Amino acid sequence: MSDWTECLHRPSMLCGEKDEEEHRRGAGTVDMGEVLREWWREQDASRRTPQPAPQQPAPGASVETPPAPIPQTSTLPIRHKGLLLSSYWQVVNDVYAGVGDVAVVKSPGEYYVIRRAPKSRHWIDDTQLHIAGVVEKRLCIYGVVLSRDVERIAWALRSGRYALVAACDPRAVVRPPRREELYNIWRSEGYVVNTSPAKMALIRLDPAKKPKFAVDFLKSGCPIYSHYLNQILQMVGVPVQLTC
Repeated sequence: MSDWTECLHRPSMLCGEKDEEEHRRGAGTVDMGEVLREWWREQDASRRTPQPAPQQPAPGASVETPPAPIPQTSTLPIRHKGLLLSSYWQVVNDVYAGVGDVAVVKSPGEYYVIRRAPKSRHWIDDTQLHIAGVVEKRLCIYGVVLSRDVERIAWALRSGRYALVAACDPRAVVRPPRREELYNIWRSEGYVVNTSPAKMALIRLDPAKKPKFAVDFLKSGCPIYSHYLNQILQMVGVPVQLTC
């Protein structure tokens, strides 16, 4: 092959430079372009090589599982520590409170519906459900909350000086009184309460009193017709209804 023909086949080289190029390579000069191209080919081959699949544990071998994450604070139950046992409660985003639920109205703008929850390894304390005050017992001098006191209770809650704890209570049965002068009141009020019994505690706030768990106030509460209780909540502006 003539030099002219070789120039046609290798247009990148100038004619007459073949001997000088071979001379430089023979003298130990490194072609950096070729070195870089070879390095990139090795990198590309390593990326295309399939990675080995993770090995499965042998049968019977113990597998170490990662610890379960701690749930968010908003979903943690509330633990109330009693004298002997502790009870757990969950704040539910529900406007209906059935049997077993407790409605807590600390103010017209702060209210909760809580429900019993199973025992949990993670919990928060019951500070948000503590109320400092005393139960207003004058509402229960006839054994039940009368219908004429509905507006008065709603006014007391709107004033911000009272709190309310209420729950459906099938055991809050009003028995007929023995005194004849009270029997007429039972026929018009107590009999109605027995059709849909609930229990309510109106708490007069007093910062000097030791804070107490809200549910514990129901022990000193008074039976009330659940329809009257829903009227009170509606008049205050609390969107919670008891379904007794």
